[in-house]
Amino acid sequence: MKNGFEFIENRPLGEIIDFKKWEDKYQLVLPPLFKTFIENFKIESELKNIKFLDSDEDESQLGTIRFNNGNISILISNFMSIKDIYTDWKGGGEFEEWEKYGIIRIGHLGESGGGGICIGNTDRNKDEIWQLNWDTPEYNRKIANNIFEFVRGLSFTTEFSNLDRIDYPKLYKKWGDSHWKLNH
Repeated sequence: MKNGFEFIENRPLGEIIDFKKWEDKYQLVLPPLFKTFIENFKIESELKNIKFLDSDEDESQLGTIRFNNGNISILISNFMSIKDIYTDWKGGGEFEEWEKYGIIRIGHLGESGGGGICIGNTDRNKDEIWQLNWDTPEYNRKIANNIFEFVRGLSFTTEFSNLDRIDYPKLYKKWGDSHWKLNH
């Protein structure tokens, strides 16, 4: 099964991110390791390999992506695009929690509850990854030291699959296909 960086698409070498433009427009400077991550990976693309085409060519959920680190285990939906990170921060920058904890939302949880996956942006927590979930007792907790450690902790799980009793070894994907199919 897939894990870690296998879920993320590489950014082409010639594709340059103009952080200065975003920083000037939104008065927000992202942490350095996270900027390096964005320069190398297409966070705006959907995480790979969680969709399936059934025999009727209908798209179904093959499973989900879970982050595991010690006793921390949470479902992950997706990262936000660069534009969405900046506009979300500008629109939610007044949230008391974001200022209190010094965090910026960079992704969405795959489980119920408001909040998201956040990155620290102060001297005390720069580049740390935090889970903010308004609907849990833990509310806000550090889950990884940086974005690279966070991605290394991602793994595929068949939880919440739309497919009952699927024989996963019979799944296949041809070169260039974006979805898995079942070999009958």
